[in-house]
Amino acid sequence: MTLMSDAFPRTHEFAGVPAVFAAVRAADRYSVKVIIPPDRDPGTYRINARCGGGSFATAAKVAVIAAA
Repeated sequence: MTLMSDAFPRTHEFAGVPAVFAAVRAADRYSVKVIIPPDRDPGTYRINARCGGGSFATAAKVAVIAAA
C-alpha cells in the first residue's frame, strides 16, 4: 500500500508527492508510523492511497498543528 500526502516527509515520493509504504495484513488492515517534519505548515492534509495499481478516494485526513 502506498500512502501519499503533502504532510509526509520527502524521504520517498510517488508521482512527485511524499509517500510512505505499508504492508497490507489480514482483513485488509495496514498501518505505518510517520513523523511529520517540524517545519510542515499547520493545516489539514489529505492522505491518498494506492494498492495493486488502483487508487482510492481520500483515505484519511491529518491535521498538523503548530508545536507548543
